[in-house]
Amino acid sequence: MLGIEPGARDTGFRKYLRVHLLEHKVFARASIQGARQPRKERPVSTELQVDLDPSIKRRFGTVADDARVTRTAAALEATVRAADAAEAKRIVLGLIPDGSQVHHGASQSLEVSGIIDEIERSARFDPVRPRIRSLDRTTQADEIRRLSAAPDVRLGSVHAVTKTGSLLAASMGGSQLGPYASGAGRVILVVRTQKTVWDLQEGLRRINEYAFPLEDARAPRRRTASTAQ
Repeated sequence: MLGIEPGARDTGFRKYLRVHLLEHKVFARASIQGARQPRKERPVSTELQVDLDPSIKRRFGTVADDARVTRTAAALEATVRAADAAEAKRIVLGLIPDGSQVHHGASQSLEVSGIIDEIERSARFDPVRPRIRSLDRTTQADEIRRLSAAPDVRLGSVHAVTKTGSLLAASMGGSQLGPYASGAGRVILVVRTQKTVWDLQEGLRRINEYAFPLEDARAPRRRTASTAQ
């Protein structure tokens, strides 16, 4: 199970959880690295042009070095490290039993790796999100809530991972926090290495100063795409 520390704070998102791994509820985590290159900073590209301070971009948007990733992975249980997005996709899909009801969040890590496309288009799985998109949010809100709350497998990510293995997840609506903590049968988190931080305070800073501006900029586009579908 996941243990949830008390004392949630407003961080710009509506809710966040600090989570410790107590047993094996988090079934796997695949960290995506860029291709091997000479030792230098490798900023993670984004199609959004958000006006962030350059030092914040370097600190929270740069692929972590091997030492930091190894240190963080050692603090986690059931961790799988992927060399690139293609390997992360292969690992994640291999961990999901055929026929599983699978729900996923709006995660850039899941999108760029192609995992979301495979989940929604493959006949192997029972994807939840397309069913939710077909329901009316006003008249069928209860059905949407139940579908979201307890899938067989919940795919997602977090916004920061500390060196001691704590996971920080921020949410606008909070829909993924319940399944992460207890609702889902299995939770698989795909976390890029630039999300590794030193401690809780640095994780909250990453949420406030880096993740929130990016997610805030993406939100209108996601709402437009959802309406179009």
